[in-house]
Amino acid sequence: MVSTFALLTLLSASPQGSELWLVRPLYPGQELLVGRTEDAIRELMPPDLRAGEVIGKQELERHLSGKVADLACLLGDARCAEPVGSLIDALGFSRVVLVKGGQDESGYVFKVATFTPASAEVATAEGSGPSLGKALTGALVKVVPLAGTLEVATEPPGMAVFVDGERVGQTPLSTQVLPGERNVRVEGPFYVPMQIKQVIPVRGRASLRPKLEKTPARLTITVQPVEAQIFLDGEVAGAGALDRGISAGAHVVRVALGDYDPQEVPIVAKPGETVTLGLKMSQGGLAALNKEAYERSWDIIALGDIQHITAGSMSWVQGTGPQLEGDLTDLALQGVELEIGSYDNYLGFTIAGVQYAKSMHPAFFTAPGASAVEMDFTRYEVSAFQFRARFHFWHLQAFAQAGLDFMMLVGQPVGGTSSDAMKAYSLGLSGRAALRAFPFKGLFVEVAYGGRFNLPVPIGKVPAQQGLLGGIGYAF
Repeated sequence: MVSTFALLTLLSASPQGSELWLVRPLYPGQELLVGRTEDAIRELMPPDLRAGEVIGKQELERHLSGKVADLACLLGDARCAEPVGSLIDALGFSRVVLVKGGQDESGYVFKVATFTPASAEVATAEGSGPSLGKALTGALVKVVPLAGTLEVATEPPGMAVFVDGERVGQTPLSTQVLPGERNVRVEGPFYVPMQIKQVIPVRGRASLRPKLEKTPARLTITVQPVEAQIFLDGEVAGAGALDRGISAGAHVVRVALGDYDPQEVPIVAKPGETVTLGLKMSQGGLAALNKEAYERSWDIIALGDIQHITAGSMSWVQGTGPQLEGDLTDLALQGVELEIGSYDNYLGFTIAGVQYAKSMHPAFFTAPGASAVEMDFTRYEVSAFQFRARFHFWHLQAFAQAGLDFMMLVGQPVGGTSSDAMKAYSLGLSGRAALRAFPFKGLFVEVAYGGRFNLPVPIGKVPAQQGLLGGIGYAF
């Protein structure tokens, strides 16, 4: 074992430029990890660099055997900018690398510190990962120049090069790569891809000269929507479109995207043949139903209604004279309505709607100072450009609309003639809230509750109206 006294009493006669690597456990009780880490460092070194590296305590003891150090700088007998650095430099080390390694529940953890005597520079770094080699390399490359050079030249040139799944360029290529075993993939249009495992030496050079073979067949694919992923024989091959060479024989093409129904197409490619596929995906399940519903931008509906004009004051038109005001008892009406409207996704407008209804039984009108008159009633109502909204889920749709409408109410005394009929006009605000069910495509049934309120304008007034509506319609 090398003591502090021994280090101070040894003289360096070793070659300049060696690196000293010392490893200690990061956590108590993990001393066995020291030997594995030292072996991993040795494996990183190519043979031509390995002879100049001193790794671990045992190699350090052998390195210092029989040598004596000059203590002049350390003891102050000579002027030195960095006494410790001068001593380490005198011992023949261009850099000292101190490594602490450990293992916890997340994997391997390494902390590295380096000291360069020539500049007295200190650098630190950390690395972690599920494997010892990758965690150690991840820490070392941040403070120690370890990267090697990968050269790839293909026949023919212009092929794409991937290292560990990441594209790094196209051939001819010379690039720096982290040391260790790397997966190199070379591919190009209409050529058979080549997968190569290559060890990249520390500060060394690795050269590849693959010769790619032409594929005997070609595959072109277009997919809608263009975001769809394309898989060829289980591997991701592109998105939206694909044009590449394939080997002759049987293959499986699969496209997938989110909530769209995936498609799988088996193909058989003959030598020299171009296989062309144009695929259009459709959304499945609930998303497809909702999307289809919102794509229907028009609807038409026929409704039946049973509504009441509530008891209240109203006014009849009397030619050019003043209106005849009085009180109306509760009036029950039943009738029909026809309506057409348009949407842009969630929102839209009722283009036009017409209503016709007759009283279910007579009601009474009483003018001030007069007797009550029993009357039958007919209601006419028109609306246009009322605001509407819808929200669709599965086969159901919540619907609401509101806006202005115009009403004419005709009252005829029981037993009287048509010449006795009286008319009332009203501008009001009407609307309804409904639930629609779609049993088949655009066909729907509706159940709604509606209401109407008179606006205070001079043309006349009619009491408020409310009641139930129901009907059948079609969206297209």
